[in-house]
Amino acid sequence: MLRFYKVVGASMTPTFYQGDYVLCLTWPLFRFTESQVVVVNHPKYQTIIKRIKYIKQISDNRSYWLVGDNPQSTSSQELGFVTQKNIAGLVLLKIANKR
Repeated sequence: MLRFYKVVGASMTPTFYQGDYVLCLTWPLFRFTESQVVVVNHPKYQTIIKRIKYIKQISDNRSYWLVGDNPQSTSSQELGFVTQKNIAGLVLLKIANKR
């Protein structure tokens, strides 16, 4: 399924800016890879857009270490690992807001 999300904040600047929209592919069995940009339903920060930096595999469970493209973004240590169930989907494209 495809879904649009609005970018809020500057954590993914310069890739995405406040007010941009992203088109996200949601698929529960999708196997994400490092460097892909995903939309995440984070338990503390709600809906966020981040890049996958590292994947940890334990048995059949995968956990993802996320980063923002902006160095001023919330730190990865603060975000912690997120599980597959927290990832809403893969960002496919950006619709830039007129600046």
